Amino acid sequence: MSKLEEDDEAIGSGIRRRINRMTPPVPARSVVQAHLQPPEKRSVTIRQRHTASLGLALTAVIAVLGCLAFRAVALTGQSSQAGPGASASPVGTSSLSSAAASSIATPAPSSSSSAVELAKIKLTAPAFGLAYDQARDSLWYADMESSQPTLYQYNIASGKTAQRPLPPGSDSGVLDHVVLAPDGSVWVTTGYRIVRVDPASGSVLTHTFPLDDPDANSAALDGNAQSPGTWISAITFDGAGLALLARHNVTSLVGYDASLNLVDRIPMPASMVGPGDLAYSNGVIYAAPYHSGGAGVLFSEQGVLVGTTQPVYSFGVSGSTVAALGPNGLSRIGSDASTTPWVQAIQDVSPYDRLVLTAGGAAVYLYSTAVIEWITPDSGVEGSMSLPSVHLMVANPLGSMVPAVQQDQVGAIASDATGSIWYVDVTALELVHAQLT
Repeated sequence: MSKLEEDDEAIGSGIRRRINRMTPPVPARSVVQAHLQPPEKRSVTIRQRHTASLGLALTAVIAVLGCLAFRAVALTGQSSQAGPGASASPVGTSSLSSAAASSIATPAPSSSSSAVELAKIKLTAPAFGLAYDQARDSLWYADMESSQPTLYQYNIASGKTAQRPLPPGSDSGVLDHVVLAPDGSVWVTTGYRIVRVDPASGSVLTHTFPLDDPDANSAALDGNAQSPGTWISAITFDGAGLALLARHNVTSLVGYDASLNLVDRIPMPASMVGPGDLAYSNGVIYAAPYHSGGAGVLFSEQGVLVGTTQPVYSFGVSGSTVAALGPNGLSRIGSDASTTPWVQAIQDVSPYDRLVLTAGGAAVYLYSTAVIEWITPDSGVEGSMSLPSVHLMVANPLGSMVPAVQQDQVGAIASDATGSIWYVDVTALELVHAQLT
C-alpha cells in the first residue's frame, strides 16, 4: 500500500493519526511556536483556575522556556500550532509544577467600563466555530475533539443547551467551521470531513474527502512542502443555497447540495489557491488568501474575475454588506471590488483575529492584545473589552521567579438579533454573552 493510500485509509476509518504531514496537524496545548499555524487551528493556553490546584500547570511551559532565550516579559498566550508529530493534550489537563508557578494568581479586570458580560455558559471542549440561528434564536457550536463528536444548540431565550451526537470520524477538533445554511440546516466542517445536520428532521449526513483532488497543486501532496494537505479551509453558501467549499492547496471551489452530492466545481482566478475565508453576496464570491494577508479576490460563480481588494485576512457579512479585515484595518467591499475604508486605526491585525458584523456596526477580536472592540457604522470605536488574564510567577531556566501573564483567547465570535455579541473563550472553556452598556 502506498503512503497516499495509507493516508486515505486512515482518514476514512477514523484513525487519529497524522501521516507524512498531509493531514491538518493536531493542536499542541503548549506555548511552543511552530511554523504551521492556521488561525482555526491555533492552540490555546491554559487559564489558571482559582478553584483547582494552582500548583498544577507549567511543566510543559518550563520545558519550552528552558530551550528559549527567556526574557522577563509577559506571556500573552500567543501559543500556536505544533509541527509534525507533536502530541496534543486536552485543554485544562497540562500541568504546572508547584515550583514553576506561585500560589498567588491575581485575575486582571475582565472588561472595560463600557462593556459587560451578561452570561457565561461552560463548555466541555474548545469550539472554533459559532453560528447564530435567528429563526430558532439559538447558537450552534461543536465539540469535534471528544471520542463522541457533538453538535450543541444553545437557546438564548430559555438558557438551555441541547446536544446532538455526530458520527465519529478522524477529526482532531481543529479547522472547525460551524455555519448555518439558508435552508436552516447546520453544517460542520473539520479537517477533511463535512457534516450536515437538519434540526427539523434530525437527519445527519456526512462526507469525507480523499486526500487528493483533481485541482490540487504540487505542494498539496509534498510532505516536505511548507504547508501541505488539502483540508477544508473555508465554506460559504451561494444564492441557491449550494455549499461552496475551499480546500487548502486546491485551485477550485467545490459545490455540494443538501444531499452532500458534488454538483459544481468553480475554477478560481489564477492568483487564488486554497482560500482561508470565503463570503458570498449579490452573485459574487469573495475569497481571502490563506493566512498571508494578501489581496482578496472577487469572482463570479463561473470563475470570472471581478476584481481584487486590499490585503485581507477574513470577511464579515450582514445582508448585502461585506466587510474585510486586513493589515490596513476594516473596510467595506462592494460587489464590484470597490473598497470603502471603515476603520483604519485598528492596530496589530493578524490572521488570528475574529470579525463579526452586528446591527449596523461590527465587533473585532484582536488576538495580539486580547481585546474585543465594538465598531460603529460611522467608523468610530464605540467601546472595548479586555479578556481575562491571570498574573503568575514563573521560574526561568536559572531558577529565578519572574512575572508572567496568561491571557484568555477567543476561538469564535457571533452576533445575535439584538446586535450584542457571543464569543467562545477557548482558554476558560466558556461561551460568553457580552454587550456595551
